[in-house]
Amino acid sequence: MNTEFFQNLFPYGKGILQAFASSDKGRFRQENQDNFLILKPENNRTCSCSLMEEQFQQVDVEWSKRYVRVVVADGMGGHEGGQEISRAAVTKLMQIPPQTSPAAMRSVILKLHKTLQSQFSAKGGKSPGTTLIMADVKRRSGKGVMLSVGDSRALLLRKNRWCQLTRDHN
Repeated sequence: MNTEFFQNLFPYGKGILQAFASSDKGRFRQENQDNFLILKPENNRTCSCSLMEEQFQQVDVEWSKRYVRVVVADGMGGHEGGQEISRAAVTKLMQIPPQTSPAAMRSVILKLHKTLQSQFSAKGGKSPGTTLIMADVKRRSGKGVMLSVGDSRALLLRKNRWCQLTRDHN
């Protein structure tokens, strides 16, 4: 399975922010534990793009029309239930309002972590886990807040140059 998404997110400003997501389980894995979320205003609605049951899904949601949210949740290999916890994280992140400061984003993610830990705690086995990269970006200015937990990478392409924004295993 290969899913791609590409969208112009700044219809009126100087810059253009584009978000792209692709996911593939590869040749050796039984299931794909990756997920992503792109919340973007479109005309008079907000559209949510993600993976559900390894299928690309696009639905309308209630969310701020002033912000875009981009999330990568990579279920941790070797942990049973990685697909389910990455999907649960994405589903819950559709309901959390945009965050405008690093402290607010950290607080909301710690609360989400506790909720998911409680929901998925294993009895005697390894609890599932997921990495998370999340950015809430204000549409008009292009300024935003980003959070990274784990070893997924956030990259920025600016003026035809890639810049890695995160460090692995944070």
